[in-house]
Amino acid sequence: MRIRIQPYKAGSASARALGRAMGVRRLRVVRTTFRPRPDDVIINWGSRVFRPNVGLWLNHPYAVDVAQCKLASLITMQRAGVPVPMFTIDPGVAENWLQDRAPVVARTLLRASGARGLVLVQPGDEVPVAPLYTRYEKKRHEYRIHVIRIGDSYELLDIQQKRRRTGQECDSQVRNAANGWVYCRENVAAPETAIEASIRAVGALGLDFGAVDLGWNEYRAAPCVYEVNTAPGLDGTTPERYGEALYRAINARGT
Repeated sequence: MRIRIQPYKAGSASARALGRAMGVRRLRVVRTTFRPRPDDVIINWGSRVFRPNVGLWLNHPYAVDVAQCKLASLITMQRAGVPVPMFTIDPGVAENWLQDRAPVVARTLLRASGARGLVLVQPGDEVPVAPLYTRYEKKRHEYRIHVIRIGDSYELLDIQQKRRRTGQECDSQVRNAANGWVYCRENVAAPETAIEASIRAVGALGLDFGAVDLGWNEYRAAPCVYEVNTAPGLDGTTPERYGEALYRAINARGT
């Protein structure tokens, strides 16, 4: 049995960190000489490239393809009962939300990471042309909850919370690195319903592991899942946690 990591791009720092933690090789994105065998295991790190004859995929490319499309993933999770923001492809519906004094998040790109393609539209602004609109959901906290499938069940792997950089003014609506927010894991505990929603989200998308981005509305005591990352950034002890859990996942599948 050979174990390989298939990265979504050459030079992926997180795939490299995972490979070092697990002591396994990464596949080349282009010009690879790798020929899969029926007993091979591929840990698919955010790639949509399918290779036939593989014995076991951890995160099949078809599932990754759905998870990475912001519209397809929302539809899939909503059908499975996962709490997601209200969304539409109709700019008229988005305009109605604005008239109700609710901000709108316009997604000009269906496949993008970070805040690329994200336009926050405030009441009174014009609705831009976009393939996806979501109604902005107020949140007290924002988490990234890592989940992995071991055998027939899903387990919590790690929890991170977005927090303001010390001494920096931050935009509280769009919480990303460019706006002064960073992921922290010290003294972090997410509500149980947020963890449950994360597990349901990863399962609904047919993934073996994923990092779920969600907001927590303290007033309603309710989570709202935004997306599931299939190649999350890894730092600190996270590569070792992923590596240990992935080995357990492989052993549980009997490969």
